[in-house]
Amino acid sequence: MTASNLAFRASLIFILIGIALGMYMGASQNHAPAPAHAHINLIGFVSLFMIGLFYERRDGLNRSKLAFWQVVIWTVGSIILNTAVALLYFGNPQFIVLAPVGEVIVAISALTLTVIVYKETARA
Repeated sequence: MTASNLAFRASLIFILIGIALGMYMGASQNHAPAPAHAHINLIGFVSLFMIGLFYERRDGLNRSKLAFWQVVIWTVGSIILNTAVALLYFGNPQFIVLAPVGEVIVAISALTLTVIVYKETARA
């Protein structure tokens, strides 16, 4: 599987979860988890989809192990971070200790992406 395909597929799972959470908030009139909703949509859906678009336009990079693992690491970090934030806003503050773990994983992936993009765009 290419990095872009993985990014697109993962991003769509996140948007479905984000939509479901938004529907829950609307139906229940409980908007307390709105920060979790935002994290799921921005870190999970928007960012991953944009990463997928970047990789899709660069076939050699798209098929590289580095790009693939960068997406995997981003996705894992997003799952941990978004789960911790959602649990916090659903009244389980003890799970917030997981948020820094997810944050660091996403940050490592973001740094990796930064190096990839800078190297790739220097050639253009």
